[in-house]
This record gives sequence, C-alpha cells and structure tokens, in this order.
Amino acid sequence: MGALWDAAKLAEFLGVSQSTIYAGVRETGPGRIPHVKVRGRILFQQEKIVEWLENQPSNKIPEVGMEVEG
Repeated sequence: MGALWDAAKLAEFLGVSQSTIYAGVRETGPGRIPHVKVRGRILFQQEKIVEWLENQPSNKIPEVGMEVEG
C-alpha cells in the first residue's frame, strides 16, 4: 500500500475544500471518492485517487499531438 492521505492533504492536492472531499465520500456511484476508514478516520490511498481521477469523464485530457478544439 502506498501513501495514505487525510482529507486535508487530499483537498490540498485537488485544490478544493475539505467539505467538498467529504461530500465526495458521501456520494454514490462512480463519482464517489475512494476511501478507507481506519479507526473512524477517513483516509485516501494516493494510487486509488490517481486511478479514480483518470477515470472521471471531466478529466479526459487529449493525447499529445491531438488537436484541441476551442
């Protein structure tokens, strides 16, 4: 298992508030932020967060060399 982050560290990493993180934990479906509970604490595995981010539809980044419309 890799690095474990608390909500503050994940919020900093994502550039959002801690309340946004906790809302994502409460969400259901594919948008739910993956987490583990350890003795009542909600923690986030760095590699699971990166994998989750890569699979979010709004985070699809064009491959290098592809034209970006806009």
